[in-house]
Amino acid sequence: MATKILSLTCSQCGALVVQYKKQGSGALIQLIIDRIQGPPSLVRLKAVTSKSELPSLTCPECGFLIGVPMNHEGKSLAYRLVKGSFRRQIS
Repeated sequence: MATKILSLTCSQCGALVVQYKKQGSGALIQLIIDRIQGPPSLVRLKAVTSKSELPSLTCPECGFLIGVPMNHEGKSLAYRLVKGSFRRQIS
């Protein structure tokens, strides 16, 4: 299984939103919280235990909505990404 570090930027203003460790091939549809690599404000979310405590993922510069909280396969927390709200680059 291939692993890549991706940088996601806001499609509206271009600001860095998150660095993420993607496993496998295929489209990027969700971000599993445990695989977030940066920035530190998002890495701290690994301590969150319930979906209701997880804030929406927004651009730190313009506030544009990037993702909404969800439960991944019923056990781990994740963000479901809004299609077209971000650009990705391999770091």
